Amino acid sequence: MLSESRLRHLAFGGFAALALAACRQDPPPTLDAPASPASSSVPSDAPRLAVTPTTTCSVRQVVTVSWNDALVAAGPLELRVDSPSRPLFATVAAAGSKDTGDWARRGMAFVAIAPDGGVVARAVVGGPDVCE
Repeated sequence: MLSESRLRHLAFGGFAALALAACRQDPPPTLDAPASPASSSVPSDAPRLAVTPTTTCSVRQVVTVSWNDALVAAGPLELRVDSPSRPLFATVAAAGSKDTGDWARRGMAFVAIAPDGGVVARAVVGGPDVCE
């Protein structure tokens, strides 16, 4: 039979394990577009919006957003941060790339919006697989 102090110790350990599991952050999914050209089997002439991953989980930093000619083939696009109604990052009409300021973070999305308001592509900033 376990002593009362041993039972308390086991209960605390169980609660601590649950609390740590709840704090774990899974990496955000990458939607519609690969996080980086090297990690994809998408043909090079396919429309592509990509963003470099961050190197840390919590520190805001500079990332590079890039797009190809196939993405803007139908005309200029607006690149917005997180959703179609959020701040404008850039208006693009040809292949290129642009660095953010030191405000980008893991999980942030960049959305390419067509002139008619439709979402053309979305890329999510990746980062470390495990965050503490």
